[in-house]
Amino acid sequence: GTEWAVGTTEALEELQFQPLKQAANNQMQNLPGTALVLHLIDEDIYIDVTFLSWTRGSGSGGGFSYERTTQD
Repeated sequence: GTEWAVGTTEALEELQFQPLKQAANNQMQNLPGTALVLHLIDEDIYIDVTFLSWTRGSGSGGGFSYERTTQD
């Protein structure tokens, strides 16, 4: 129930939403510093998200950190 777009909620009408990996052009390691909007489809909530770090998963897993804001 989620979809993502590069940008911010200030330009919501102009954004094209898709799965996170596609929104990141399959370059998840390049997400830190990129402004994204997360759309929670069932609740129709839009959240500005900026990833601060992204660690690729391996045998022990990966991780990430982020900042977010919400707008109804």
